Amino acid sequence: MKNAKDSQISQKLREELSQFQWLRALSLPVLPWVKPFLPLLDIPQLVQDNSSLWEEIYLQNLAALKVISESPEPITREELETIYPLGILQAMHQLAEQGGVAVALELERWVRRYFRPHESHTPLCHWHSVLRLTFLLQRHDRIPPPAVLEPLVPDIEKLYRNFEEARYEIFDIAPPNPLGGKSSRCMEVTLMSQARRNTFPVRVLRKIAQELNPVERQEVINWAERQVKVMFPPIDRDPSVLCGERYMRVEPPGFDMPSILGFSDEIDRAHPDSQQLR
Repeated sequence: MKNAKDSQISQKLREELSQFQWLRALSLPVLPWVKPFLPLLDIPQLVQDNSSLWEEIYLQNLAALKVISESPEPITREELETIYPLGILQAMHQLAEQGGVAVALELERWVRRYFRPHESHTPLCHWHSVLRLTFLLQRHDRIPPPAVLEPLVPDIEKLYRNFEEARYEIFDIAPPNPLGGKSSRCMEVTLMSQARRNTFPVRVLRKIAQELNPVERQEVINWAERQVKVMFPPIDRDPSVLCGERYMRVEPPGFDMPSILGFSDEIDRAHPDSQQLR
């Protein structure tokens, strides 16, 4: 990208793309050591099918920005908030042009769903804690789940164990933190841990939505809300934090979020020669 530091972008786009770990999350599908774990993290099939294309686009547009983000060289916050959003937008539009809009949307929604610290993070964390109690029989604060959920408990436990096993595998093969500091692991490990933790409740809640009828689903939500009130240590005494009807659905969280692809005019204003991409 030319003269990215000097480009002027709107505050709306700046806020949209600078508030979460877009740059590092978008690097995950191209990192060799991460690729074996991507299916576990619910990477969309369309993105997997176009992984070579995304790797090429990422290296063209974003690899240098990631190096800047990990460099000890000083760079102002204003420069970062200009360079990152514009580079990300350019790359996503290029993916939409070369691979199709559906591919770009799937990648964007995956990043938003699991790596953006938005409103779904807290409910999914609480659902993670509650759903574990379907099979952790020894917990003294456990309320037995409703009978309608019992047939799904073996699958819930198996999925949870798979995610826990993957956690140790990720730590074993992850490269060290290039910046040193308090954490001995690279930032990508933190992102993957966040995604792994949230993928578990997303998968379980979608399965419940697929397998149970509306009355049965409400029974599960009622149980989960009672469970939240008595859990120790307390995670949140307000059961509405689960947002049960919003997250217990067949569609994954964030499927209807507005897309950054609506910001196409940002590239045109900053780089008139980018018209050739569309």
